[in-house]
Amino acid sequence: MDLYRINLCLTSPTGSLWQSDTLFGQLCWQLVFRDGEDALKNFLKPFLNGDPPYVLSDGFPAGMLPRPLLSRLDDDIASTVEEYGELKERRKSKYLTIAQFHDVCSGRDYKGKPPGSGWKHTETLHASLDRNTNRTGGEGSAGELFQTDAWLPDLGEDAASARNTRNLQVYVRASENGLAILKELLGLLSKVGFGRDKSVGLGQFILLDIEKLDDWDNIPDADGFISLSSYVPATNDPTDGRWKIRVKKGALGEHLALSELPFKRPLIQFEPGAVFRSDGNLRPWCGRVVCDVSPVYPDIVQGCQSIALPLRYSVIAG
Repeated sequence: MDLYRINLCLTSPTGSLWQSDTLFGQLCWQLVFRDGEDALKNFLKPFLNGDPPYVLSDGFPAGMLPRPLLSRLDDDIASTVEEYGELKERRKSKYLTIAQFHDVCSGRDYKGKPPGSGWKHTETLHASLDRNTNRTGGEGSAGELFQTDAWLPDLGEDAASARNTRNLQVYVRASENGLAILKELLGLLSKVGFGRDKSVGLGQFILLDIEKLDDWDNIPDADGFISLSSYVPATNDPTDGRWKIRVKKGALGEHLALSELPFKRPLIQFEPGAVFRSDGNLRPWCGRVVCDVSPVYPDIVQGCQSIALPLRYSVIAG
C-alpha cells in the first residue's frame, strides 16, 4: 500500500473534527446512497478480513502532523525562565510542522517553535424549535438562541483569506484500486459536507488534489511507529507504547440518527500521535474494524484502523 496525501479546502467551519473513523463512516454512507446496502456489505468485507483497500488518517491543518507523544525531547530540564517557557510550549503543542515531525521520527531534536493549536474555535448561533409546531417562537424556550462549537484550520491571516487554499490534509495508505474508490466517495461527500450540521452549511469542503508521498517510510533503524488516526488496536498489535486516549460516545448517522436508540456504545480510542515499539516487522497500518458498536443494529461497524509511520522509538521515547 502506497502513502498519499489528500489536500482539501474547507470552505466553511466544521462542526465535527475530522477524525478518521468519522470520515470512514461518512464515506460508507455515500456508498449506500449511491449503490445500496448490499454494495456496502461487499465493500466492508476486506476491511473486516484485515486486507483494507485503504486506511485513513485524521484530518490535520495543512502542513502539520501530530506530535509524537511523551517524547524524550520534552524531558529536558530548563535552566532559565526563557527555557522554561519554551519547554512548556513544546510539551503543550499538539502539532509539529512536517519538517519537525520527520526530525523527531528520525530521532533528532526539532528546530524552531511548534506551529500552535492548528484550529481556530468559533461558534454558530441557532434558534431553538417548538417540537409541537417545528417552528421558532411559541411557549417555553422556543425561539431562544443557543450556540454550538465549530472549527476552522488556523494557518494565519494570509491563508485564511486565500481562495481554494490547502488548509486541511488527510493521509491515506491505499492500493491503486482503493485510492480510486476513495476519490469517488470523497467527491460524493464534498457535495453534501462533512460532520455535524452539514445541512445548515458546516463542513463544506473542496477536494483539491491527491499527491503520492515517496520515502516517508525510509527511517533508518526504525523500531516503532506513530499512529496518525483514531485507532483501536487489533489483538496482535504492539502494546508497548505511549499514548493519550479518548472515550468516544458516538451516534448513528443520517436517517438512523432518528431511530429510537441512535447512540453507539462508548469506545476507547488512541488519539493520533500515539507511539509504539514494534515487535517485529513494521507494518504500513495497524488496528481493526470494531463490530457490535450499536445495541440495536448489529451490522454497524466503526473503522478504527490506523496509518502507521516508522520512527526510532527507543530514541524518542527513552
